[in-house]
Amino acid sequence: MAYLSKFDPTLNDWRTNTNNTMNTKHTPGPWHRNEEDGTIANSGGMVVAAAYELRHETTSDVEEANARLIAAAPDLLAALDALIVAIYEGKYVDPYSDVYRDALNARAKATKP
Repeated sequence: MAYLSKFDPTLNDWRTNTNNTMNTKHTPGPWHRNEEDGTIANSGGMVVAAAYELRHETTSDVEEANARLIAAAPDLLAALDALIVAIYEGKYVDPYSDVYRDALNARAKATKP
């Protein structure tokens, strides 16, 4: 960890955080997108972003893709954190492992319509 911490001091957070995720200041996930208005909100309904231009009657494929990516951000961060920890700890990330499956699921949430 000391080697990695030279490049990113936030990696030290894993030593004191029991669930091996970095302490973050963003709105906790999961986030979900509202297909009607393009907003992205947490499970409590707090809007964290808007991906559609509200002045248009229809949404573009790019706006839809942006909304999916934004909504998946907390899942992507958690999956990346888990992969970094597993690799740092010298664990083999098997294609059938939870870490690998969570990464694939987060990517799918970000990219699949």
